[in-house]
Amino acid sequence: MATIAARAMFPVFTVLREAGIDIESFLRRGGFEPSAFEDGDRRLPVTTTDRLWAVAGEVLREPELGLRVASRVELGSYGLLTYLIGASRTWGEAMARLCRYYAVLSDGVKYSVARHGRTASVRVQLLGRKAVAPELEQFTVAVTHQFGRRFCVGSLATTRICFRHPPHAATAVASFFGVPVEFNRPWNGFEVLAEALDLPLVAGDAGLAEILETHAQVVLGAPRARRDDEVRIWLADALRTNARPSASGAAAGLGMSSRTLRRRLAERGTTFQAELDAVRVELAKIAVLELELPAAAARLGFASTSSFSKAFRRWTGMPPGAFRSAWLGEGPAASEPRRERGR
Repeated sequence: MATIAARAMFPVFTVLREAGIDIESFLRRGGFEPSAFEDGDRRLPVTTTDRLWAVAGEVLREPELGLRVASRVELGSYGLLTYLIGASRTWGEAMARLCRYYAVLSDGVKYSVARHGRTASVRVQLLGRKAVAPELEQFTVAVTHQFGRRFCVGSLATTRICFRHPPHAATAVASFFGVPVEFNRPWNGFEVLAEALDLPLVAGDAGLAEILETHAQVVLGAPRARRDDEVRIWLADALRTNARPSASGAAAGLGMSSRTLRRRLAERGTTFQAELDAVRVELAKIAVLELELPAAAARLGFASTSSFSKAFRRWTGMPPGAFRSAWLGEGPAASEPRRERGR
């Protein structure tokens, strides 16, 4: 049975709260166990979350619910998946990672990206379901399209939007996307001019993306793609457990001698200390995005927030708060979709 992480429902809860609805009461009335949604990483059957979507639609009576929920998804909403996508250098790279690692969030949704001459398409399939509500189909397309509109440097240059379902909230859909919308099509998704795949992302960070991608591979149980990753994987695990990594400890953990480890690192033009510093910087970025400052400092082994803040500024050129605001786009306009330039 297809499953999905409980955190995928958090933006739905945001919309419900905005309508003045108590989430625990809503869940109990709908026959859901509130504790099932306390751990964002807990996997739930997609039949359960699809029913939650249906109950939310009945309570709110908003045909455009999928669009509204999509507008509430931020870079941090889905944890590892959205952080990884947002750290990509280009929109095409982000979409490739979305396709490759979406199972981190759910194995009940499959995205695909393909070039078609001068255009490129992003298509989405909802798996393991007998029927799919229009609101859910619209959400899966809108949330991905909105990501490009909000976080690409430049216009996404969308040429068409397609849905399999008959017309549903057609006026709201046309207004949301601002481009031609087609219903009763054989697929859900959208097309853009092919050059949009090369648009840079405002939060692109190659170093952060590398360590997040390594973590995503571990989460999915994928084989380690390169021997080069082994040292950083070991370091990340050691730092997460508050250990004090050493070269000898890394060598032992990787099943090699200290001399062999030094030689392999030297062949790559690096050292153990350089790798340790690089991993510490990227873990610090993740901690700042996920935690309050005192907890982030503690995770990285700093005795005080001030010492952590000074180190973070030295590593990244900005204080933790500024990094978080810039990366997550925090601000009054961050929760609404941006109109494409020139439209």
